[in-house]
Amino acid sequence: MCTYGIYYADGSVSIGVLATESIHFGSQTIKFPNFTFGCGLYNNFAHRTSDKVTGIVGLGAGPLSLVSQIGDKIGHKFSYCLLPFSSNSPTKLKFGNEATIQSNGVVSAPLIIDPSFPSYYFLQLEGVSVGQQMVQTNGKNNN
Repeated sequence: MCTYGIYYADGSVSIGVLATESIHFGSQTIKFPNFTFGCGLYNNFAHRTSDKVTGIVGLGAGPLSLVSQIGDKIGHKFSYCLLPFSSNSPTKLKFGNEATIQSNGVVSAPLIIDPSFPSYYFLQLEGVSVGQQMVQTNGKNNN
């Protein structure tokens, strides 16, 4: 038995045992044999606002994350619409060709991986505005 402990930047933690299984999503015909996942025996989610939260999925660039393990079959693409924290509206996690979202009001940004922090994603900061006024940035580290 192999155990794991993972601590997230927001203070969430999951400790348990690792397992492998073949998985598939919905009615998709794509299967992922020997997918590694954690069976959390102790989970503490920092921002849990509901007892309906029963797990956490890793979307980072680390080797055991969901998107890293299935990356070759989904073209290393995923999307997730970020809603306000207070929103009760559902949103969908999409993979591969379905990851492109085109709709009024939707803004997409490419994610950048910094070799110094290989499990994290960064965004390139192009500018900051307050109202209609652009705020000057120093340009030294815009990630």
